[in-house]
Amino acid sequence: MKKNLSLILAIAIILSSMLGIASYADGAAADDEPALDVAYANLEFGNKVYLYIAVDYSDFGSSDGVKLKMANNKTGETQIYSPNHKITAPTGCVVFKCTTLGPKNMGDELTFQPLKDGVPCGEAKIYSILEYALKAQVQGDEVLTEFMESMIKLGASYQKWQKHEGTYDLTKSYSLVTVGGIGSLEGGAHKAIVSRGTTVTANAGDVAATWYNSADETLGTGVTFEIVADGACHILRAAAE
Repeated sequence: MKKNLSLILAIAIILSSMLGIASYADGAAADDEPALDVAYANLEFGNKVYLYIAVDYSDFGSSDGVKLKMANNKTGETQIYSPNHKITAPTGCVVFKCTTLGPKNMGDELTFQPLKDGVPCGEAKIYSILEYALKAQVQGDEVLTEFMESMIKLGASYQKWQKHEGTYDLTKSYSLVTVGGIGSLEGGAHKAIVSRGTTVTANAGDVAATWYNSADETLGTGVTFEIVADGACHILRAAAE
């Protein structure tokens, strides 16, 4: 079978609700200023992994001067893309086909920054296929969880087929651990993807804290809190006692 066969994974990924916001401030606009918005993405597996990113330009009424800067956070590579085509409904969007820079494995993190006349305009957003799939499993929908697991398996098969070496062995089970409030993980990070059986320690600094899950149920108290990754997703929040 030729390697030009494309496996299309036609999912609309709602980036505005699923993506983390990049830490640098130059990608954010004030509430009263017009801004571009990364609205959604489609993912395509072929000889390469292609990402189709839609940017909403409705605040401006025109797509003139709209481009997209994409960075692979692992390799440091960057690329600026011009629009591939337009979508007029439900809102005005331009679509960017990211052909030369994309994730070679499901764990790669990519940063998208909309540009207007060469200047950052709107929030920069970070996307990882693996993190997206793990987050979706938190929602408690068994059918969605099964679909996301099959998506990860497809990605693992694709990586093997294309001989891409990645950080993550996608035949293993992973957990997404996120920590909010006054808590953080080692090094100050607020999220991590870890394999099943890994012990993760969250730290509230020098402050005794109460630790909560996503349902605001109390998990325990103390300066630190440990969990063992079990393949599910863990959302922690620390509040000072």
